[in-house]
Amino acid sequence: MLPTIGLVLVLACTAIFNVFPTKADELKTYIVHLSIPEGQHFSLAHEIEEWYSSFLSKIPSRSNENPKMNYAYHHVITGFDAKMSVDQAKAIKNLSGVVSVRPEGMDAAIEDGVNVMSLSIDGPKLPFYADHVAIAAFSAIQKGIFVSFAAGNSGPADASLSNEAPWMLTVGASTIDRRIRASVLLGNKKVLDGESLYQPKDFDHNLQPLVYPGNYGDEHVQWCMKGSLDQIDVKGKVVLCDAGYAAHIEMGQAVKDAGGAAVAHVLPTSFDGYNEGVEIKK
Repeated sequence: MLPTIGLVLVLACTAIFNVFPTKADELKTYIVHLSIPEGQHFSLAHEIEEWYSSFLSKIPSRSNENPKMNYAYHHVITGFDAKMSVDQAKAIKNLSGVVSVRPEGMDAAIEDGVNVMSLSIDGPKLPFYADHVAIAAFSAIQKGIFVSFAAGNSGPADASLSNEAPWMLTVGASTIDRRIRASVLLGNKKVLDGESLYQPKDFDHNLQPLVYPGNYGDEHVQWCMKGSLDQIDVKGKVVLCDAGYAAHIEMGQAVKDAGGAAVAHVLPTSFDGYNEGVEIKK
């Protein structure tokens, strides 16, 4: 007979914390959730990271307790995780713009006695000895806890898998036998099938000029980040944007603001696969 699974903990889009006992005066990892002030916008990744760092500079530190940012979030939440003392965590929690400071994660899950952990997170690739996720998962496995992780959303480049430690069950998404089709008709009469839930009936079905901003600028233009298309002629054109640091809605809004005719979410859209994207770029 199979053993009964008692508790299941699902941790989605969060940080992993130190799994070893921590003294009150030692640095510990906390996830800091922030609220962006109304009217403030960040066009580039380093701008929001500098804003994150400003919160750490406002809290007291001692020579052996300097707070250090571990990871800056750009998609799932507005915030970061950092190592700091208990007193520093209390201090940063009182700052304006801070929504919450939580010392929670796999450490708490292990202490609660869960049987299964399923985590939908990924991050920068690190050696196992420096990877907090891998170390925490190993500690969980040692205590008989089954741990599964998401394979990440990168690829199809080599070595793009996330959470590849051999003691983890790494789970990737598969395809299904149906799709909400949105076809892209190219000027050479080729038809490429993408996907989209947003399919307005009043969209002009006549062929529109196609532009790939990546041919005219850096990666911020390639990803259609906010303000990056202001100097590129996309007005009335279908804009091809590569997946990157910009969220899909932000990407679509950037194209719409620049006068583009179609792209992700905000405007009529087709999400196309890697091979289709290569074909369109030709």
